Amino acid sequence: MEGFARYVASALKKVQRNIEKCASPSPDQLEDFLETTVTAIRQLTAKAPDEVKDTVVDAFRSFWHVRRNEPIDGGDLSVDSLLRALEALHAAYPVQNKHAADGEEGGGARKRPLRVAAAVPTDEELDDLSLAVRKMWQLDDNRLTPNVEYRINLQGGKRVHDRRDMASDHLIEYVSPEAFERPTVKAFMRLLDNYVREAGVEERVSKAEKREVWDFLHAIGDTGPMQYLAKYVSMKGVSGIDDLDDLLAEMHRMWFSLYRRETRRDSSGFEHVFLGEEKDGKTVGFHNWIQFYLEERKGRVDYRGYVLPRRRGRPNDFASDDASEFQLVTIQFKWEGDLKGVGSMFVGTSPEFEMAVYSLLALLGRERLEVSLPLGPDQDNVMVEVTVHTFSSRYGKRVSTAYPSAVE
Repeated sequence: MEGFARYVASALKKVQRNIEKCASPSPDQLEDFLETTVTAIRQLTAKAPDEVKDTVVDAFRSFWHVRRNEPIDGGDLSVDSLLRALEALHAAYPVQNKHAADGEEGGGARKRPLRVAAAVPTDEELDDLSLAVRKMWQLDDNRLTPNVEYRINLQGGKRVHDRRDMASDHLIEYVSPEAFERPTVKAFMRLLDNYVREAGVEERVSKAEKREVWDFLHAIGDTGPMQYLAKYVSMKGVSGIDDLDDLLAEMHRMWFSLYRRETRRDSSGFEHVFLGEEKDGKTVGFHNWIQFYLEERKGRVDYRGYVLPRRRGRPNDFASDDASEFQLVTIQFKWEGDLKGVGSMFVGTSPEFEMAVYSLLALLGRERLEVSLPLGPDQDNVMVEVTVHTFSSRYGKRVSTAYPSAVE
């Protein structure tokens, strides 16, 4: 139960800090926080004895229906009620010694063991985020091999402000069917129909869709990049994250909590980055190759040409015989008629790699990081700038956007 106890303690501290700052959340913000908090608590107590689940239900009984994860009609939905509920749970299940051996009496929190010894960060990696990202690349067993497991067709190159259509065919010609049978990819794809692409339209999340989110997080949690990330942020002392379960709960809040982009609850970090959105007649976000491939096949995406990083001594040479082997592309396209003037994405990488890299920067407060990765032909190193923008809400950090771009 240690993961559950730590999560409750972390949530309690957030509420207490907001009370100290005299920050009064709106009813919508309070409901968002409660929905996320109760979802995480239910996951962390899924295999706990019934008496623990009953204690959770009793703590929220006056204002929140735990099993339905929704407010109780006529209940006392307030910050004070939330504070009392978390205090009661914290008193019933205080944080024990986090270094106690797994399986000792008083423990029982679900732990996922590190998959490989290499997932433990070295001192050098802890001192250098770029080395940590390179290790995540090495641990990405689900990454596809260019021109073997997938093929891209770059066609015509263009400058950033050129609006001509320089490509008559799809960008991604082929992806091996086996790639879509991998657990993390299958779980990722189940999320792609859960959102409304138009910003300004409030999202409605069903119980089934909430389960799909947690299925995805648990799937990526069983991979090398994510287990490495859990160790990394724990060793760096990131508040509230001591193990993989803590990390997944924080990523659920950071990536999947709904927030306002144009209207209430119309966007989330995951939707913006991995699916894309339409705003004011333009495509925004949309930095994932799997989503791009699927939308091309549905006829919704019109690929219009690419921009390769300029090379020293050849500033205007966009064409290259080996260009199709790059695993990072900068492109222009239209999505259901809405233009994305310039956008970039990794190609062939796994969902867990991208989530791990972006989350690493977000959790450690870095907006930009330059890192050399073997993304070029014959695995030549390419200098990449990873950008992650976050903002702070009353109840934690949220991802606004995240993407890679080639450094010229």
